[in-house]
Amino acid sequence: MKNRFSRIFTTVILTMTLMAAAVMPVMADDILIAPAPEAVLPTATYELVINGEPSGINACVYVPVRATAEALGYIVDWEPVEKAVILDNGVMHAKFWVGVDSYQVSVSGGETLGMSAPFSLGMPPVVAKGLSYVPVALFEALEGMEEGAFTFEGNKLVIETKAAEEPAGLPAIGVAGGWTLADDMELTEEQKALFEKAMEKLLGVDYYPSYYLGSQVVAGTNHCFLCRAAVATVEQPTCYALVYIYEDLEGNASVLSIQDIEPSRLNEEGRTASDMAIDAPLPEMPGGWSLVQDDALTDETKAIFDAALEGLVGARHEPLYLLETQVVAGRNYCFLCRSTAVYPGARPYYTLVFVYQDLSGASTLLNIADFDFGALCEY
Repeated sequence: MKNRFSRIFTTVILTMTLMAAAVMPVMADDILIAPAPEAVLPTATYELVINGEPSGINACVYVPVRATAEALGYIVDWEPVEKAVILDNGVMHAKFWVGVDSYQVSVSGGETLGMSAPFSLGMPPVVAKGLSYVPVALFEALEGMEEGAFTFEGNKLVIETKAAEEPAGLPAIGVAGGWTLADDMELTEEQKALFEKAMEKLLGVDYYPSYYLGSQVVAGTNHCFLCRAAVATVEQPTCYALVYIYEDLEGNASVLSIQDIEPSRLNEEGRTASDMAIDAPLPEMPGGWSLVQDDALTDETKAIFDAALEGLVGARHEPLYLLETQVVAGRNYCFLCRSTAVYPGARPYYTLVFVYQDLSGASTLLNIADFDFGALCEY
């Protein structure tokens, strides 16, 4: 079951005074209105009608950055190196520069992870009376607002954001009621004891805990362990499994659910966590992916990873462990990583990064997939 959150219905009312404008922007106390090219986003432009006659001019509406952003749940920050303004609500992020008609929007986490190319809104951010102003169209880009989200009511500009579910595929991590990543994935003695207590009566398949992925606070605590799994008659583990354990308020432990997985199944664009699930541990197949018995990163595997991701922007990917490899005309690698979007306050999330190294030693990035470990837990 995947945890979701809904954005509260928000109405932002900004008092404004309309003033005549020719070509240069003019300022009221809380809002700026200036002519803008046709290229501006349609719901953020308004046709200027004078005495009942269309003027052929579209008006670009400016709003104060900090007041509007904070009312919509964003943190406003300053990036001193690039001299850029940053907006961040933990999922959606924007970057822009005062005086430059160039904006970037990105999303962190899940299948929607990525960053837009710089785009124009027709007018640059400006500073007036010590306050920064930005075209209201930027918030349309961030919030995905529908037509009619911006309306004039007398001397008020009303912005409405409707309640929306979390985007499909976004990891249920770092949100209220969701799963929180472990600060350290190495198992503690306490976590080992908890795992053994919960699993002591399980028969038929052996599960060997490798890493502690994270926890979820409920009436007690849910824990998620990434394990190696093997049927009792096989010496070597043949697949991975996510083992979810519930610890009640008195310290009693029980198995919540177990899901055998093949991480390598995510080495295709468009696949989600549920595609990793398998019914039972499977024997290794010739030419297929194989578990790495020693998953610690070596200087060689780090170099392969670094070469493949060189020049990648939008997020930082820290390789933690090498999970699987596959012999092809060269070799494929599956790395478990901790990833973070390159914006202040962005929360980390797990990814699987797939890399191919050819026979000459050149490395290529194949795919980056969200490793949403909470999505496969059956409550």
